[in-house]
This record gives sequence, C-alpha cells and structure tokens, in this order.
Amino acid sequence: TLLHEDGTVFLENTNVKFDVIIVDSSDPVGPAETLFEEAFFGKVKRSLADGGILTTQGECIWLHLQLISEVLSSCGNLFPVVNYAYTTIPTYPSGQIGFVICSTGKNVDPEAPTRKVPDYMKGELKYYNGDIHRAAFVLPEFAEVKVTPYRKKSARNILNISLDDSTIRTLLISSAVACLVGFTLGKMV
Repeated sequence: TLLHEDGTVFLENTNVKFDVIIVDSSDPVGPAETLFEEAFFGKVKRSLADGGILTTQGECIWLHLQLISEVLSSCGNLFPVVNYAYTTIPTYPSGQIGFVICSTGKNVDPEAPTRKVPDYMKGELKYYNGDIHRAAFVLPEFAEVKVTPYRKKSARNILNISLDDSTIRTLLISSAVACLVGFTLGKMV
C-alpha cells in the first residue's frame, strides 16, 4: 500500500505497529522540519513494535553536526538504543549522508550485520559487505566527539529480529528516493 500523506499525521492516527520505520525526508526546513523534532520521534516510537527499528535521514557530519547532535539527543530521550552511521553519496552535499538509527529493543545492535552476504551474490554487489556495514559507524574524530555523548548502544550484540522475515511491516516516510532501505534492512542491493 502506498499512501501519499503527511507522515506525522499518519502516525497520529494509526494503531498499526511497525517492525521498521524508515524516514527518508528532505532537509529540516518547511514541512519536513517536524520530522526532526522530538515530538515526531515520540510518535514513531509509539508506532514501533517491541524491538522495532527507526532509521531517519541523518544529515551530513561536515555541514550539520549541531543538528545531528540535537536529533540524537531527542532520540536518546525516547529510545534505549540510538546510533549514528554514515556513507558516501557523491551527489549529496559534501559527498556524505548520515543515518540516525534507533530501536525500542535493548538488544538490537545496528552495528552488527544481521546476516552474511550469500556467496552467490558476492560478485554481484558493488558496494555493500559486512565490513562496510560495520565501518559506517566509525566516524572521523571531530564528529565522534560530538556524537558519542548521544549514542546509546545495545545491551548485547545480538539482533533479536529476523530481518529476512517477509512479514516485517515497514513504514517509509519519504520525500526523496529511499536510499536508506538497503542500508537499514541489510538488503544486498
């Protein structure tokens, strides 16, 4: 089902619990500004199942470190697991984009890949592998110093959700192409 409506309003009016909510928003100006506020993250948390995962567009460490810190702080007020990762995207400002990743489950570890790339796919992949996944959470020192106070890591290094389960309910709140889907769900694309 594809809905074309305000994500904030949708979350206010739904009782559905999602395993994963992906917010691929534009920058926090105008209508998208609410998607970076603690009140919105509270609505997301209410809509996540136990052990559910939120990932949201996390801006650029080179340009928006203060905003990233504020978003992580807001999420830290709500979620037991809060983390930040980044990747290179040549067409984005400064060639980089970040991801704020949170979970309602204390045992969810976003830094650990949930499964290995199958041998038959290794030659097909152009970017993703387990090392790239783990490295996405390693930040340059200037950013790590700002982000570390807000990271809330998993109680264990075990992900207690099977992400290859086709029954996972995912909500994508997007105003752009959903580049976060493959990264967050561990899809090998």
